[in-house]
Amino acid sequence: MKVFISSVREGLEEERDSLRGLIMALGHTPVLFEDFSAQPVPSREACLTALESADVYLLLLGPNYGHVFLETGHSATHDEWVYAQQLGKPRLVYRKNGVRFEPDQQEFSRIVQAYATGVFRDSFSNSAELQTKVVQGLRELNRNHPTWISGS
Repeated sequence: MKVFISSVREGLEEERDSLRGLIMALGHTPVLFEDFSAQPVPSREACLTALESADVYLLLLGPNYGHVFLETGHSATHDEWVYAQQLGKPRLVYRKNGVRFEPDQQEFSRIVQAYATGVFRDSFSNSAELQTKVVQGLRELNRNHPTWISGS
């Protein structure tokens, strides 16, 4: 299973880095922008193409919203969220506790958790807690919705 990890790196460096090894240890493939090599297409296109090929979209919400791009009016993470929703990808969301969200990130968090179009999310305080919850989330997703996961 390919797991696309979406978040702003700033403020979530340790958590993002801890998920790569965890997902690999579970026998899955992590997809992170940090691992992309030089490509002849725009960065946005490369990210969204990688998201298309993923089985699961995993979003980490931390304090920062990220750079707002003129082309979309959103951060890259927000753009990825919208695209994952359009593609009908299963989405797992984890929000970091104990941090103050920027106003744009607070609004994005509200959209992610909206009752009619968003999803329930879990929260974490540190990398170890996040790892435990991600393992539980991926196992539950695979157990309850095996048809969503192409690698099953």
